[in-house]
Amino acid sequence: MVVLRVAAAVVLVLVGLVALTMARNGLTAKRLLPFHQAGTGRTWDDASPGEQSVALALTRALGLGFLAGGLALVTAGVTAVIQADVATYALAAMGLVFCAGLGVINRRLTRETSVGTPWKGSLYAALAIVGALALYVLSHV
Repeated sequence: MVVLRVAAAVVLVLVGLVALTMARNGLTAKRLLPFHQAGTGRTWDDASPGEQSVALALTRALGLGFLAGGLALVTAGVTAVIQADVATYALAAMGLVFCAGLGVINRRLTRETSVGTPWKGSLYAALAIVGALALYVLSHV
């Protein structure tokens, strides 16, 4: 069952690394992400300085959420290998809540603005985490 535990760890770490990449994008943003900007129906330059400041703060907060979720998932991958069960489940659940929640938020934005967002990617990440947790559970059988 070591193979299943390692497979679970690999999936958790891979999703975590994607989240860390998105964290970098959000934390270093100089303007809204392209699909967020498209959702406003205005260019970045049309926004007032106050609107730009709020938008950047929210984008960076999103980046911070990706950072927390990514670190939790990478740590869950490590704890899966060393069989720290409670930590693995708790950390993976944190990443799952973030990915699923982000999928719902972005899907709602797509529905309300008709702008394409990466909501499916967030739900795929959530499904990958569920799959990794299933592999981890099976590794204990």
